[in-house]
Amino acid sequence: MIETAHSLLPHQLAAINFSRTSSYFVCFAARRIGMTLAFAEDGVETSGRADSPENFTYVAPSEEGCREFMAYCSSIAVSTGRGTGHVDVCKNPGRAEVLKMSFPSGRVIVASPPEPDVFRGLFGRLVVDQAAWVDRLDTMLKPVLALIASGGGRLTLISNPPKDRTNPMLAVTEQIRSLGAPTLEGRFALSDAIEGGLYKTICRLSGIDWTPERQREWLANLRKVYGADAERELDLIF
Repeated sequence: MIETAHSLLPHQLAAINFSRTSSYFVCFAARRIGMTLAFAEDGVETSGRADSPENFTYVAPSEEGCREFMAYCSSIAVSTGRGTGHVDVCKNPGRAEVLKMSFPSGRVIVASPPEPDVFRGLFGRLVVDQAAWVDRLDTMLKPVLALIASGGGRLTLISNPPKDRTNPMLAVTEQIRSLGAPTLEGRFALSDAIEGGLYKTICRLSGIDWTPERQREWLANLRKVYGADAERELDLIF
């Protein structure tokens, strides 16, 4: 059972469950459907629980993305009573900023832009968000793939589809499949999230009434924002 601070939607719960039950989980997800929040919930529950906690490492292409993720974690830790929400900021000259949250369980959540040794000594669960835009993804994951192949840890790659078929994420995905370990691939388009109640949740949090007309208008405006990229970014057609 997943204990969460927010009422997660079916697509978010499905992604978390796939991530927890597979050595490798490749998650193609549309933009704007709340996957970062979902895995922040997962991270706090994974590292903060009393029964069999694990370290949780989150990698994103930028420091800003890591700060957003850890802000979610901080709020969730406080609201669920699993921790104080305090975040330590580790800065080393010439290196990316690393964020760390410790729990009474003795486990930690670490969030960092891509660094080859970010998970050294900590690896339990590794989630790479926007994996198609992470620099040196294949190099960073070499020791991880070897570790998982030997029976340790779990890896989740989350991304909207890359523009280029030569993107390293797709090559890494093929390499993962070739290793023979339990592997899952999930696809969560914007339509899946809407069917599960995404826009109704947006309305509730915004204090407005949901109507089919409002939903159609919201979706039309969103598709205008993405323009020619809407099929790839929102519908996962690539």
